[in-house]
Amino acid sequence: MIVFEAERPASVAEVSWLRRAAARRLQDLRLPTEIVEDLQLVISEVGANAVLHGRPSPRTLGVRIDIEGVDVVIAVTDDGGAFADANERMSATISLSEPLSLSGRGMALVRAALDRTTYGSGEKNRFAGHRSLRRRRATALVVEDTPSLLEAYTETLQNDYRVIGCSSFHEAKAALREQTIDVVLADVHLGDGLGVSLPDEIDALDVGSLPVVLISSDTSADTREAALRLGAEFYLAKPVRPRALRDAVALALSRAALRDARLARRFSRDVDGFITERLPTTLNGYRAASASATASAGGGDLFLHLPLNGGDRIVLIDVIGHGVTARAWAVAYAAIVRTLHHCVGGLSAADFLTELARIAWSEPSLERALVTVLVVDLDSDGAWVASAGHPPPIVFGDTIRRPTLVNALLGVLPPEPHRAERMELAPGDRLALFTDGLDPAGVAAGEDPPQWFMTAIAEGAREPLDSLALKLQQATESALGPQPLDDWTFILIERTAAP
Repeated sequence: MIVFEAERPASVAEVSWLRRAAARRLQDLRLPTEIVEDLQLVISEVGANAVLHGRPSPRTLGVRIDIEGVDVVIAVTDDGGAFADANERMSATISLSEPLSLSGRGMALVRAALDRTTYGSGEKNRFAGHRSLRRRRATALVVEDTPSLLEAYTETLQNDYRVIGCSSFHEAKAALREQTIDVVLADVHLGDGLGVSLPDEIDALDVGSLPVVLISSDTSADTREAALRLGAEFYLAKPVRPRALRDAVALALSRAALRDARLARRFSRDVDGFITERLPTTLNGYRAASASATASAGGGDLFLHLPLNGGDRIVLIDVIGHGVTARAWAVAYAAIVRTLHHCVGGLSAADFLTELARIAWSEPSLERALVTVLVVDLDSDGAWVASAGHPPPIVFGDTIRRPTLVNALLGVLPPEPHRAERMELAPGDRLALFTDGLDPAGVAAGEDPPQWFMTAIAEGAREPLDSLALKLQQATESALGPQPLDDWTFILIERTAAP
């Protein structure tokens, strides 16, 4: 789905216009702040490279931004001369040593902001970058009022984290309110406040439990003990070696993750009775089987079985995120979907998803929740499938088929009418539904499930459905391990009889 597209005369001033115009459009959407900022960086750096270094210079410059599933795709095009050797690398990933990296640090930041990039030359040169809406790196807030130290700490951490630098206590409080922060690194003595007060500020702002690492030239035992007593994770004495700084931040995040995981498990035990759904093994003309697993700090996958007049509706939801927050959003969406089905359950799959998208956009409490949704309505001849950013299902029969229609995920774009695609199912055909936890990088980007998944289904084609489900579960657990990095769920549905 296109969210922004514009073409302008090629100049540095017009690059700035394109960046500002894209920013205005992106601010109308519900994208994480860091992604909006990173996309602006891409436009500025890639556009400036094309204008300043293209030989011959380009006449026009274009920017297009799409949302494809859970990926934001940005493309910057120009009609100037291609960068050296670009024709040999049209399909290759750009590395910092390659010709496009002419601005050094700027292009390094572009590469860090994107999950993957490609560059192709032709009548129009095209730089393309993909960025997942799933958070890739933790964000570190660095608070230091000495400019040289702020720069040094930022450079030490920026290869492993997204770093937000602040030079005052006031700036830090604003960043905590406006950004999603995972760890705080702060000097104890700031010009307008005390870093040691940040744990209390975090509690007052109600932004969750964030680990705080404090740094100070004050090495007295009393100050150190006071800082730790007030909630700091670590207290480091200046000067701090880069290795010690990285280790302290990593360990603080690790400790916080363990606390969050324990809290998530306790929370899950309390709410699982509300959202855990047992899929009937027998539906109207179909058999069904399912399996799932939760990441150590996960909890965002759920599916609901909702009876229809003469059929069945299955809603599969994947909340983007982990931990207690993801589980809480899963509870909220389970309640919303059940209530919506109770009130307007007769709607088609497309209209049901459209109404759910309207609620996700209009309800203020859901602004911070991004979810993918798959609605599958089974009838005597097959299924209507409507997807909002969710990996489309696959039909395994005489041939392997999958729908191509994927609507925008919920909570990002203003709601528009969603569409559904028809999947005819012959007796014996099997329909596989799944979340992208099977392969977070590939499936989330619209690729087929990993080869081990496809192989397991193919090898079990003649086995009973429950035997196939067990084989598939074992293959998934073997591939992803006992503690997967992301929640995963799959559902198998088999048509049993002719109408």
